[in-house]
Formats: sequence, C-alpha cells, structure tokens
Amino acid sequence: MSCISVTGIVKRLAGLVIESRGPRGAVGDLCNIQLRSGELVPAEIIGFSGELTRLFPLTSLQGVAAGDLVYHISQGQWVHAGHSMLGRVLDGS
Repeated sequence: MSCISVTGIVKRLAGLVIESRGPRGAVGDLCNIQLRSGELVPAEIIGFSGELTRLFPLTSLQGVAAGDLVYHISQGQWVHAGHSMLGRVLDGS
C-alpha cells in the first residue's frame, strides 16, 4: 500500500483568509500549511473561489507566505452527541 500526499500551494492572503491552489477537499476538512521555517500552521477549508481553495487558520498567520505548501490531513472533526448531552457544558481543549 502506498502513501499518497495531497498538496497545494499558498497563492495569497486576503485578511484572515488564506487562498491556495489545492489541495482538493471539502468544506470542514483540515490542512497543514508548511512554512519556510518548517513550522506547521493548521487550517480548515472554509470554501472555494474559482480554482482557489479558501482556508481559515486555526492559529496565528505569522510567517505564512505565498509559495508555502498546503497538505490535506483529514476530513473535518465530528462529535457524536445524543439526548444525554443536552444541557451539558463541554470543554473542547
């Protein structure tokens, strides 16, 4: 079995939104942006504009630049909840 990596490349930043050419994914999928320093910035796919994928960073944008690589890492995060969860406070950290 081979490991296939789905990648894209940062094209521009527009406010707090990162626009990249790829990777292919769906709204809610998670990605990592690899900075030139090697540091990873997690981001979520929030939409599409023409051929561009729109990403929202989950941490600081510090260091993100055009040309950085974007790796698709997983489908979105889900929490299964039933009636027993109604009225409860959850700590997501």
